[in-house]
Amino acid sequence: MTKLKELFKIFKKKTSQSANVNEDDQGSTNSRIRSVRASKKLAMQQGSIEPTLSICLKKESKRQNSKLVNNTKKRVLHVNDNLFNKPKKLKQSLDGSTKRTSKEMAEMFTEFAINKEIQGLKNIFETEFNGECKIVQSNFIACFCEKNIKKNRNKNIPCLDSSRVRLIINDGCDSDYIHANYIPTSIAGDRMIITQAPMSYTQQLSNNGQIVTQTTATDFYRMIEQEESEYVIMICNFSDDKETSCYQYIPTIGTINIGQYKITLIKRETMPTDCNIVFSTVQYCRGENKPREFTHIQYINWPKEGFPKPWEMTPITIYSKIKDSQKPIIIHCTSGVRRSSTISAIFMALDEFENGTLPNSFVPILKHIRSYRFMSVRTPIEFLYMHLQLIHYFLHKQLIDNTQKLLSFFDDYDPAHRKQAVKERVTKCISEYGIKSVTTPQANSNQQI
Repeated sequence: MTKLKELFKIFKKKTSQSANVNEDDQGSTNSRIRSVRASKKLAMQQGSIEPTLSICLKKESKRQNSKLVNNTKKRVLHVNDNLFNKPKKLKQSLDGSTKRTSKEMAEMFTEFAINKEIQGLKNIFETEFNGECKIVQSNFIACFCEKNIKKNRNKNIPCLDSSRVRLIINDGCDSDYIHANYIPTSIAGDRMIITQAPMSYTQQLSNNGQIVTQTTATDFYRMIEQEESEYVIMICNFSDDKETSCYQYIPTIGTINIGQYKITLIKRETMPTDCNIVFSTVQYCRGENKPREFTHIQYINWPKEGFPKPWEMTPITIYSKIKDSQKPIIIHCTSGVRRSSTISAIFMALDEFENGTLPNSFVPILKHIRSYRFMSVRTPIEFLYMHLQLIHYFLHKQLIDNTQKLLSFFDDYDPAHRKQAVKERVTKCISEYGIKSVTTPQANSNQQI
C-alpha cells in the first residue's frame, strides 16, 4: 500500500510538470479544463495554428452536457415563432375615453350619427378614408415573395407583414404564408383573423417544370389547426364563377381530403330564427393526429350588389353565438377586405360595447382595423351599414328611443344604398371607392404604406 502511494505521488508530480500551464492561462479558460498540450500552446504563441483546447471531462459531465444540449435543441425546434408576432389586446379605448354605461354609449353613438345625418357620415368616410393608396413593398415582403404571390387573390390587395398570421412550417410545407391578419380588440390580441377565401392556383414544379394545380385550402386548415379556432365565419358562397369562386373546403356530404387533412361534415342546419345563417359542424384530422372540430357559420343570401337590410340583424345574431370563444375567430369573404372587414368592425364594436369602451362612431374602429388588415371597408355604404346595424341593436336592447328623427335617419339610408348598388352593378368594380393610406401598428403615425 505504501509503494502504491509513493508511485501515485510521483505520477502526480510528473503530470503537473508536463502540463506547464500558468495561472493566467487557467483563468482565461473554463474551470473544467484539466490539460492543454504544451506543443499546441507553443504553436499558438508563434501564430502557426488557431487556438484550440483539449478538454478532459468526466464521463458523467459529458453525459449531463449532451443531455442539456439535446433538451435545448428540442425546445428550439418546437418554438412557435408565430406566438411572438401576435398583437396585444387593447388596454384602453380607441378614442381615449373612460368607461361608460351601456345606455351612455348607446345614446352618445346614436346622437353622433343622427346629428351628422347620412350625408355627413358619407362625408366623414370620404374625408378620413378616401384617397389613393400607396403600397410600399417593404411592408409586404412575404406577400410579394415569388413562391407566395400566386396565393393572393388580388395583386392590388396585399397582406401586411406586421400583423399577418405566420403558419408553423411542418412536413410537406415550405412556406409560413397565408393571406390573413390578426385583429386585436379589448378581448384578446388575436380576437379575430380576417382572411381571403381559399382558392385554387397553378404552380410550376422546380424539379421537373410540370404545371400542377394547388389550393390555399391546405394552408387554411393549417391555420385553423394552429390557432385551434372554434368558429369559421364565411360571408360568401361556394361558386363556379372564376372571379368570385371559393374553394369547396368543407364537404357538402360525407368526407373530403385536402392535402394532409381529412375533413368530415358531421351535421348541417339552417338557423330557425334567421334563414340567412347556416351552421355546420366540421371535423378535421391531419394524418394520425387526434380529430378536431369547428363550427362553420355561413352567411348566405348576401346581396350581389350593395348590402343587406340594416334591420336584419344577422351579424348581431352571429356575434351572440361566437362572443364567448377564447380562440381566434376566422372570418372570410372572397377578397377578405369588404364584407368580412365590415362584419369584423361590427364584432369589434360589440366587443368594445361589452367592455364599456365603445367610441362615438366607427371612425376609430375602422382606422384600427385598417392598420392591421390593409384596405378594409372600401365604400361609404359599408360605413353607413355598420352604423345602422349598431343603432338597430341598441333599439332591440331598448337602450335608445325610436324617435321621429331616428326614423328620418333610417329613411335617408335607403336612397343612398340604392345609389351605391347601381354603381356596383354598372362598374362591376369598387376599387375607386374608399381607399385610404394607413400605417402599420408598429410604424410611426406619419409613415404611409
